[in-house]
Amino acid sequence: MCAVVGRPASMHSYGGGVSSRTPHRLGPADLALAVASVLPTIAGAFTRDGEFGPIQLLILAVTAVLLLVRRRAPIPALGVGVVALLASVAATERPNGLFPVVIALVFTVAVGYERRVGVYAGLAGMVGLLGSIAILALNGLFGPEVLAAVAWPALAVAAGDVVRNRRLAIEAAEERVRRAEDTREQEARRRVAEERLRIARELHDVVAHRMAVVNVQAGVAAHLLRERPDDAEQALQVVRSSAQHALDELGGILSVLRTTADDGAPTEPTPTVADLPALIRSFEDAGLDVTWETSGSPKALGESVQLGLYRTVQEGLTNAHKHGDGRAHVALAYRDDGIHVVIENNVAAVGRNDAPAGSGFGLIGMRERIHAVGGTIDAAPDGAHRFRVAAHFPTDEGIPS
Repeated sequence: MCAVVGRPASMHSYGGGVSSRTPHRLGPADLALAVASVLPTIAGAFTRDGEFGPIQLLILAVTAVLLLVRRRAPIPALGVGVVALLASVAATERPNGLFPVVIALVFTVAVGYERRVGVYAGLAGMVGLLGSIAILALNGLFGPEVLAAVAWPALAVAAGDVVRNRRLAIEAAEERVRRAEDTREQEARRRVAEERLRIARELHDVVAHRMAVVNVQAGVAAHLLRERPDDAEQALQVVRSSAQHALDELGGILSVLRTTADDGAPTEPTPTVADLPALIRSFEDAGLDVTWETSGSPKALGESVQLGLYRTVQEGLTNAHKHGDGRAHVALAYRDDGIHVVIENNVAAVGRNDAPAGSGFGLIGMRERIHAVGGTIDAAPDGAHRFRVAAHFPTDEGIPS
């Protein structure tokens, strides 16, 4: 009877041990039930002939112990209870408190284990009750006691199954809530990481090329300050103008970060292809000789594509200004499948300027922006003394949805 043991996978070992979430501890309710279970045995002993000896004391002890350990070891307790019931009835020839205890143990097994095991427990309970009634019966086994011996274990199995299913449903709902909460937390962390990366990229795109101009022009001014003060003054003017632009653009980004969604504060418009001439003029004012050409018929470009194109030209010219020989060429070509941009510059000889080696984040940012809109980029040396950035952006029709 006790050889077949199984548990539903989602149960927390309730029945074969106490739930792993809420380990069972004996409480006032368990003690009260144990005390109440001994009353039928005492009443049965005194109502018949007043006999109350060692056998009755043993029955009382077994009854109480079985109820106290029923949740920690329900199947062994049920087995012991059935055997004890049959033995006690055979020894005393009278009913005792083990009758309701066996029914309670059947219920406990049905709650803690899968339905198949609960059915086996119900059958074991029926065997114990029917056997005890058979021992007590004098006129055969066809009285109302037989129906009770069948009905009460069956009712205990059905009630235990209902309680178990309800607990499983509650546990499943709690698990879904927990997983949903974990998913929300993971999504929030992912969005925070993406936003931090986006902000870092914007800060680099907006501020880096201005700082590069400031660095180069400050070096020129320091070199010319004594011998050619007029040229040095012009370089310092470029430094001042570039620094002011950097501060303005940085302030714009920070104001957006401070603004909540409900403020409705206006923000700076996103740079577009129409802003490229102004961008090129800013580099020319900083001393970079830029040649600029376009070909083909302009096409509709998405906002993200235009921003990526603008940042690509900005980063390419920044690198040309920092590491080139003072000249750069930009070619913009509208094609049937999108727009193609090429930025080329000669690589300066070692020692030409004081610009430090780049971190590489600019090229990484360019690739991320271009790949995000379905474009391609090739940024690499073109020969020993020339660097070339070639990027392709799709039109609105070619942007992945």
